[in-house]
Amino acid sequence: MNVILKCLTPGGFGGVMPDERKVGAFVAALRKRMGDIATFWKDESKRNAPIGPTKEQLRKLHKGGGTVAVPGTSAKPPSTIKLTRFYRMSAAALASSKRGTLAGPAGGLGERLTSWKAPGGLVKSIECESDENHIEVFVASNSDAGEYAQIIHDLKGVKWHERGPGTQAKGDRADEKFIERAQPEAERRLQDYLSRSLKELFGG
Repeated sequence: MNVILKCLTPGGFGGVMPDERKVGAFVAALRKRMGDIATFWKDESKRNAPIGPTKEQLRKLHKGGGTVAVPGTSAKPPSTIKLTRFYRMSAAALASSKRGTLAGPAGGLGERLTSWKAPGGLVKSIECESDENHIEVFVASNSDAGEYAQIIHDLKGVKWHERGPGTQAKGDRADEKFIERAQPEAERRLQDYLSRSLKELFGG
């Protein structure tokens, strides 16, 4: 069972098919191209995916009073990351919030650093599968992020509101709908390939 599943299909061929040899070559090439597009879609989804802050980022934010300047790179301009409400909450407040309240003291970031889990579980949990008939990009329910991936993907503004410091540092494209936002370009690549290869197959 997958908690997130998006799928593309090339559709039926219809009409009178060319000879078996040409069809076999077409299917083999299509299978490979579908695999390439699946990998592209998965990789773009990973680039789009939010990520938790590292322990070092949290330490710097804790020391810097809640904001830290991040130098620019060739891929993105300089920025400032900041603590959000979630990361300011103490362990006691987090436990209370999971029970449906926000009781408990705020600002206890220091105590959270002692057992902070390394970020990247969501990114690592994005997978893909493909054959000549379909492409899927998904997060499996039994993956590291299986319990929360759908919340991050689909429920911004409902279950969560602010991009955390790790996601801020990753760049503007890291946000909700991380798989869905990468789908249009994958679909365009598939349609372009099919347009060319089907013309060749049918002698167009």
